[in-house]
Amino acid sequence: MAQLPQISIVFPNLNGASLTIDCLKSIRKLNYPKSKIETIVVDNHSTDGSQQKIKQSYPHVKLIENKTNLGFAKAVNQAVEDSRSKLIFVTNNDVFLEKNCLNILVDYLITHKNVGVVGPSVYSQNSRKILHSSLKFNLYTGLFRKNVKKSKEVESDWIEGSGMLFKRTLWEKLGGFDEGFFFIFEDLDFCRRAAKIGYKIVALKDAIIQHKVGATVNRKEMQNLKFYEGYKSKMRFTIKHASIVQIATSLFLQFAIYAPYRFLIIREPSLNPLIRATFWTLTHLGEITKARTKNKQSFSTNKQS
Repeated sequence: MAQLPQISIVFPNLNGASLTIDCLKSIRKLNYPKSKIETIVVDNHSTDGSQQKIKQSYPHVKLIENKTNLGFAKAVNQAVEDSRSKLIFVTNNDVFLEKNCLNILVDYLITHKNVGVVGPSVYSQNSRKILHSSLKFNLYTGLFRKNVKKSKEVESDWIEGSGMLFKRTLWEKLGGFDEGFFFIFEDLDFCRRAAKIGYKIVALKDAIIQHKVGATVNRKEMQNLKFYEGYKSKMRFTIKHASIVQIATSLFLQFAIYAPYRFLIIREPSLNPLIRATFWTLTHLGEITKARTKNKQSFSTNKQS
């Protein structure tokens, strides 16, 4: 195994004090050399005393305290900008890292120069069943597919922000996470932009995290925000990356089939958030189109070196 370098572990928190403390406990128990780990938590204006609990229990953790909820992508960018390491591991506060997870990911990344983002297999924290080892996204349908095959390594479209490792140089080359995504799809966008300039995106079977999926966004008080930002992000990603035909088919399926099924059949309270997200997207179409154009220009000039 190659010598392990300095690494910064970064994640946001929003009213998840107990989850964050558990995540920090798992980081402390990693087999990775403690002197080479920098941990940064970005608090998005919690009101549950998270800030005080983190300071009391983990005074060595660097805590960035925002005065409002700036979302996932912005919080990650804040943390990376304030970090000191050449390697960045982005995670969530509702994640438990198994002891050898980081060692496996880091060793793979630094010994495979053509890999841009590497991630772990994701298991349910409650059932210990595998949730997926990688994700594929179909631009024509707007649907993603989970891969649960336990292959040693799997090339992927999408390494989730619950556990993604990359070099600072890649983050700088891509301009960080796109802050136009409040949360959801910023990780897929990052991976897709990395792939477009020649990097592979890989998930590893033997690196394992346990994820209590949706512990923050599935809370009742977050429900409207989850649907609203989810729809906004999906539309932004589709317009930013898909072809005209893919945009047409994806949006048609969204409005003609998926949305009616979700709020008429399974009674999901997503109709109002969808209408609001659509209106927001239409009124900000100019900015999203500029991001699409910027992408194309970046892909043609910013190839893997």
